[in-house]
Amino acid sequence: MDPLSLSKEDIGKKLEDTAVVAVKKIYGNNGFVIFACKDGFTVKGNLAGELIEGADYIVSGTVGEYGGRLQVIADSITLQKSEDNEEKIIASFLEDEIDGIGSKSASALASRYKREVLEVLSGEPHQIAKEIPGISLRKAKQISPEIEARKKDLDLMLELRFLGLSKNQSDVVLFELGNECVNDIRRNPYVLMRIKGIGFDACDKAARTLEHDLSSIPRVAAALESVLSDLHSRNGNTWFPPHIVKNETMALIKNSSDGVLPYTEGTEPFEQGVEYAVASHTVAVYKFKDDKCMACAVDDPDARIALHGYLKNETGIKREIESFIMARKKDVNREHVMRTVNELASEYDMELDDLQKEALFLCMTSPIAIITGGPGTGKTTITGILARHLKKKRIKAVYCAPTGRAAKRLTEAAGVRASTIHRLLEMTGDEGEIFGKNRNDPIDARAVIVDEASMVDTVLFYALLQAIKPDSSLILIGDPDQLPSVGPGNILADLLSVSVVPSVRLKYVFRTGEESSIASNSVRILLGQVPVGGGEDFTIINTSSDEEAFKKAVELYSSYASKEEDFAVLCPTKQNLLGTISLNEAVQEASTGKAKITVKVRSDYVLRCGDRIMQIKNNYKIEYYDPETMQTQRGVFNGEIGTVESIDPITGEAVILFDGDRRIRYDRKLLADTDLAYAMTVHKAQGCEFENVIIVLGQMNRLLSNRKLLYTAVTRGKKNVTIINSCGRLEKMVAGTFTEKRNTSLSDLLKIMEKRYL
Repeated sequence: MDPLSLSKEDIGKKLEDTAVVAVKKIYGNNGFVIFACKDGFTVKGNLAGELIEGADYIVSGTVGEYGGRLQVIADSITLQKSEDNEEKIIASFLEDEIDGIGSKSASALASRYKREVLEVLSGEPHQIAKEIPGISLRKAKQISPEIEARKKDLDLMLELRFLGLSKNQSDVVLFELGNECVNDIRRNPYVLMRIKGIGFDACDKAARTLEHDLSSIPRVAAALESVLSDLHSRNGNTWFPPHIVKNETMALIKNSSDGVLPYTEGTEPFEQGVEYAVASHTVAVYKFKDDKCMACAVDDPDARIALHGYLKNETGIKREIESFIMARKKDVNREHVMRTVNELASEYDMELDDLQKEALFLCMTSPIAIITGGPGTGKTTITGILARHLKKKRIKAVYCAPTGRAAKRLTEAAGVRASTIHRLLEMTGDEGEIFGKNRNDPIDARAVIVDEASMVDTVLFYALLQAIKPDSSLILIGDPDQLPSVGPGNILADLLSVSVVPSVRLKYVFRTGEESSIASNSVRILLGQVPVGGGEDFTIINTSSDEEAFKKAVELYSSYASKEEDFAVLCPTKQNLLGTISLNEAVQEASTGKAKITVKVRSDYVLRCGDRIMQIKNNYKIEYYDPETMQTQRGVFNGEIGTVESIDPITGEAVILFDGDRRIRYDRKLLADTDLAYAMTVHKAQGCEFENVIIVLGQMNRLLSNRKLLYTAVTRGKKNVTIINSCGRLEKMVAGTFTEKRNTSLSDLLKIMEKRYL
């Protein structure tokens, strides 16, 4: 098959099983790649395993155009089976794994010895020195004992490379599955679904390489797990109706089997796949009946289906919450405690309303308490008074929030040292799956206070509960009217759905002269009323087109930037003219367009000194010196915002300055996990607060046009909020009541528990 050659006339053409030569990788992250081919066009799509430059690939997809260059948008990308590609796999493996072997020597070794290369390297140094240019006898003798010592592992890792796994994937597989990993995969390639970071495509690729039966039930179970994982991440639900999961699972199997469904039509293959996954404890199928949560068949009309871990987390959360309820202190002298509350208010010269006093009473007397309210209701005041009281009583307390910016705000507002929940739990591992703080080594504190609790997802909340000592109390502070967490679950709303968990909701009191304040307008939005502009801290700019709004947003950004004030541009969507992609490009050009030193992260992403960026993926491994704690810390988390302070023009490394004067050096690979943050979506801004916020409203998906999203955007502003309202979109958002209900089982579990205490 000859390599592909394209011209402008081919735009829109469908390609089927067409050969291309990968010349250079442009971008690669989480299985998505963009690479350049001969004749100047590029290919983008999902690839199981690591791209090998110079290798032949088979692609199917559509010819398009990006940035003035032809690009194949691939539906599938697979490495072509050939002796030449096999040598390239061996060469890539040698270069990755063995010190002292460069690309030329690796290619020569692979070409000369093929699959016997490790045997020859470990036992025949004289032969290597004689037959391979660039490897002296001295170097060969240095390499030989190193390979001999690692021979067993290297043999296994080379076999894993032939199965289509990348270096990192091979490392994890060997660590997780041990010396029998290759044999295990040969028996059942879908055992790879156990390994984090390896998805269904990689399993399927290994299965095809091994000529495995594509109609096996383990394959159905693997597709089911893949679909559930995607649905949990995409929708934020912790369970789904089985018919939705069935449709997507069977579609995935069909699409990855060249359009042929190698199963008998009907429900049997899916049901058998579910049974296999349930028996393997990777998937849970259950229902609620007679105040019990019980296992059931997948065709039961009340059945719920989920990855097993989510049901385990939710039942674990219920169990931990019940332990707080059972630990409730008895015989509380309310009069005495309220006298202490009044004394605290007087001591700090603060006027507290009845709800604020009740909130403090609850925090002082209950093992678990939830304090909610919007802006201007006094949540920060309560937290500050409580912090002083705990310090005065020498009660050790820790303060945390889901994001770095929220933790910093809590530190400043309440006068306490706060951290992210991730750091408090000492999360480590590639995917944050390891918690340094847990039942065996709990958090050293009598009270744990969590701000922005609406942002905490199911997995993180369960980990936090497990790390709290049995005699400690938990105080959650948040705003239930904001958008729920990015991750699966709706923790704050579920906890508030039962009366057995003590809570106080603070209310905003309208004051004379504050009719157009951020706080009063937030209340208006929740009531379905259009906010009022014209005040000192709230402005509405109406425009007749998205083009006019776009221009105004860039101008406003420039005016704030020139004053060096803290601000953010928030958009409901990434797409369209008034989405984050377009606004980031325009604002970056206006802000740092003249900078001479740049680093090209990918074809559509160039960074310059002074650029504002956001971390878009949790990194639990990266280390840096924290001047605040004067210690080496680890971890940068999704949503953290920083500024490009310097760029090394030779290596392409950049120093990013994050909140709290944390300077962290990023290489090109780490930079791939960042994005521009001049403008950000409202979802990404959750947990953050900015002095000034510019909200840009224009054409968007109707599902995004709702008052809850608008409320969340407005409440990100602390000092000033400006809404740019294009073509009456503001009024449509206020009128929009659609909010997608999250399916969770935690509220059902808590209601069952509640009946035992009422």
